[in-house]
Amino acid sequence: VGGVCALAEDLDWFSRLPLRGKTILVTRPRERAGPLCRRLRALGARVWEYPTIRLERRPCPVLDAALREGLAEYEWLALTSPAGAEELWARLEALALDARALAGVKLAALGPGTARALAAHGLRADYVPGTYDAAHLGAGLARLARGKVLLVRAKAGSPALPEALSAAGVAYEDLALYETCWQNAPDPALRRAVEGGEVDLVTFTSASTVRGFAAAVGAGAGLSKILGICLGDPTAAEAAALGIPVRTAGAATVDALVETILEV
Repeated sequence: VGGVCALAEDLDWFSRLPLRGKTILVTRPRERAGPLCRRLRALGARVWEYPTIRLERRPCPVLDAALREGLAEYEWLALTSPAGAEELWARLEALALDARALAGVKLAALGPGTARALAAHGLRADYVPGTYDAAHLGAGLARLARGKVLLVRAKAGSPALPEALSAAGVAYEDLALYETCWQNAPDPALRRAVEGGEVDLVTFTSASTVRGFAAAVGAGAGLSKILGICLGDPTAAEAAALGIPVRTAGAATVDALVETILEV
């Protein structure tokens, strides 16, 4: 009714959004999923936030003692995720310390997300590898390190990082600051949605999100019916091993993940 109806094609901006009509499952931990979900919704997607992992803090008295001593025995401190950077800062605050406790050590970050998490606390990463994975971080530190390296990361971190240091004869200490726990109980609603083709894409940002997703869907599910968009080759390999068709983002960043989704 009325002349405004004649302007429908001109005013209908939503129908022209590139991801309109697609349902995308985001498996990141809830505290890390916001930026990706906002980007996807702005592009017209229906986003299903379904965290398949959670991060649990672990006590680490060895790290606490090292921080109190100003990390005097280490040349490099390596962080492999934004969560690790945030947990490190939380440990500093719990010990009534601040950035001055890191004054004598160089900082390495696995990727730009980790570097940004450090920068949020006024800390600049001295080294970020060109390829954002544990193997390339290890290879870079193997070239740069002359002293001992401290690895601060998840309990079940990639073995590629310490293996690269060991192969180069670089001394290191590997400390678990948090633990990644994934979904254990199958979710019938998620299984029905996946097998019924109600979800077009699922995003995986780590191998642990893949494992959590598989546990939530349950054994024997038709995982070949959903396309996995993955950050990094190890994540893609984990998904492919479960029979999930995969596309791997060109870089381990949210921007590259979104660009890959738009190309599907």
